[in-house]
Amino acid sequence: MPYVLRRLFATLLVYSCPNNPKELWLKFEYAMSEDIIRSNTLTSRQVRMQVLEQINGFLQSMGKDINAFDLVPRDLVFANLENQTREIRAERTIVITQEDLHAILMLNDK
Repeated sequence: MPYVLRRLFATLLVYSCPNNPKELWLKFEYAMSEDIIRSNTLTSRQVRMQVLEQINGFLQSMGKDINAFDLVPRDLVFANLENQTREIRAERTIVITQEDLHAILMLNDK
């Protein structure tokens, strides 16, 4: 359920434009973090960062960035996100084998 709440939160930020996103974040931060708290032995700061990183991933897939909503300090950068959408990151992880590269030579000339 917390995963769904994080996705809903990102969707609300993008399409509903709440008056005070930070207040909404503070009110529901624990509910959006419960699964990560239970499944890891992370500090509260690490949990918060992981939750915000996921929310930022959802926002980026919708063409937005977490910094636009003043939820985090402006200088905060999620290193593993590389400011790219999830789809682009997924495409970059595809392994192209030598067999695939040689298949190009087998195509018809026309």
